[in-house]
Amino acid sequence: MNCETLPVEEQWVVMFPGQGSQFVGMGKDFYAQSPLCREIYDLANTIAQKDITKLCFSGPISKLSNTDNLQIAITATNLAIAHYLFEKTNIKPSVVLGHSVGEYSALNIANSFTIEGALTAAFERGTLMQREAKQKKGQMYAVKNIQPKELNAMLNEVADTNTVVIANDNSEKQQVISGEKSAISQVINYLSDQNIEAVKLPVSGAWHSMLMQGCVEEFHKSLISIDMQPPQITYINNMTAQPCTSAQEIKEHLVSHITGMVRWRESIEYLVAQGHRKFIEVGPKKVLSRLLESIVSDTQGFTIEQVDSIQDIERLSA
Repeated sequence: MNCETLPVEEQWVVMFPGQGSQFVGMGKDFYAQSPLCREIYDLANTIAQKDITKLCFSGPISKLSNTDNLQIAITATNLAIAHYLFEKTNIKPSVVLGHSVGEYSALNIANSFTIEGALTAAFERGTLMQREAKQKKGQMYAVKNIQPKELNAMLNEVADTNTVVIANDNSEKQQVISGEKSAISQVINYLSDQNIEAVKLPVSGAWHSMLMQGCVEEFHKSLISIDMQPPQITYINNMTAQPCTSAQEIKEHLVSHITGMVRWRESIEYLVAQGHRKFIEVGPKKVLSRLLESIVSDTQGFTIEQVDSIQDIERLSA
């Protein structure tokens, strides 16, 4: 029985993390074990024209976390782990999705992007976003225990339209806001007065906000030159929180997503409503696994795995 004919509750949903999951040493054991993993990292070095491998394995974390380095680094790491996982275990993806730049890893596993295409797109995206962040100073905060509608109402009351937006709808317990520095300070003061906790994120720019608008056209031109095929397995898009099957539409969504919201909560809720019960996070740390557990009120009957080491894969293949 192949993955397409399995009952939906037995099909694997594969999730790929984005920025914020990085750590020094990520992917190092995969590089040591697998020729394909080495090829992926070496290709990232060539595309970026810098030693991405050294940044991943040796740091420093401050330089690794620069967006122009990190987006290709996290994509290379995700892909190295994923290809090793599918080679060494019986796990086969039936559905893929990624959080923000994690989408580029998902699209490779769905056979939309080649490995080179995914790495190239991630590098172009990160480079352009870093440039905009230097020109337009912005910040991001994680806001806890508030619904999107309630938070949006507060943003509309305190800030001018589009100066501060919800960048990530991660779960009912976490929204991420993004915007211009002075405007976001006003919002944070207002939230504090309402006894709503907000934590500043260690990022260099206001991702998924209109402060990134200046790189949209250039990123669109970059994507046009990268070959993309329709996904061969179900791919859930961040912009719609629904499956997307058209290569052209996917490219349009990826461009819009530079300034658009990550609809992660809705994406997971859609998959759960469809009957999916087996989820595996492929990439550094356990950010998405924890979000899944906060989105699903009762995880009894669910399988939730996370893979970021050789030992994790050995456990799953035993």
